[in-house]
Amino acid sequence: MNHASHSLTRHGLAMILIGLILGLVYLVFLLGALDLRPLPIFVELSLPGSERGWRVAHIGALVNGIFAIVLGYAVERAQLSNQSAIWAARFLIFAIWANLIFYLLGNIAPNHGLSWEGNRFGPSNWAGILAYSLAAIGSLTSITGVFIILKGCLGSARRDQI
Repeated sequence: MNHASHSLTRHGLAMILIGLILGLVYLVFLLGALDLRPLPIFVELSLPGSERGWRVAHIGALVNGIFAIVLGYAVERAQLSNQSAIWAARFLIFAIWANLIFYLLGNIAPNHGLSWEGNRFGPSNWAGILAYSLAAIGSLTSITGVFIILKGCLGSARRDQI
């Protein structure tokens, strides 16, 4: 496994771990408490955000982790130059972490982080501006990383033809 592939896999697994932890946070949000019964642990908690926002953060982190792992495998198969593989991995790693921050900040932003300005969901604030900015850059880096890998796959497919 090359460095870029290994790096994508490692970041993907870290993202899946965070997604699993966010599933527990989602449960705490739904219950309004940390409830570890039958252990004698019950702590009422009020988390910011919405049910939808915590669900999106949980599922989004899991999907982004899978995305990184699958693309790590694709980097290995694409027969990219070492430099192209490294750049693709950097772009994609940035994107998955930017997406995670987008999910978390979008959950507390009145405008859901979908624009710099206010929108039909509500006004903008610092969380919305940062969420949107990271999501916009992350979208571009995702597309660029996938394009690099796809270009490598298409090139290796041509070489494999008789």
